[in-house]
Amino acid sequence: MTEFYLVNGNVLNVENGVFSKTNLKISGKKIVSVGEEAPADAQTVDCTGKYLVPGIMDAHVHLVWEEPPRILCMRRSGMVIT
Repeated sequence: MTEFYLVNGNVLNVENGVFSKTNLKISGKKIVSVGEEAPADAQTVDCTGKYLVPGIMDAHVHLVWEEPPRILCMRRSGMVIT
């Protein structure tokens, strides 16, 4: 499983809405730690000047195709169809 750190990013605390400069440890596809210092030999990505907003999904989708591809596109992007 791939493990790396996003370091020095402005991370949004979703509970209080405040950004703070900190690190995120990623393992596989999940955030497993917030604020942990990266070991000297760890793989890192410098996020200085970047904003990290955990939990936000990209809901961007173009609804210009005919069905069923349009529905498939909407489902893949996480949209709920009622």
